[in-house]
Amino acid sequence: MIREANRVLCLEADPLDAELLENALRPIVPGLRWRHARTRRDFERELLAECPDLVLADYKLPDIDGLAALDRTRELGADTPFVVVSGA
Repeated sequence: MIREANRVLCLEADPLDAELLENALRPIVPGLRWRHARTRRDFERELLAECPDLVLADYKLPDIDGLAALDRTRELGADTPFVVVSGA
């Protein structure tokens, strides 16, 4: 499945953590198209702009958490695989 998921949307407040995720995926996902959202507002805008093949979301962010982001993804009509990640 991961080889087909080249449009990845990452919801992560910390740019360095987002970069770590991107660097981990880039070697194994051909043609990775990485988009990074730091806030709920950015995340919703990115979801509406282009439906990703995969969403990676931090478990805890300042203005949203991973489970709320999953709910919002579904509310906006995206039937996208969704992975909640955490550094804890």
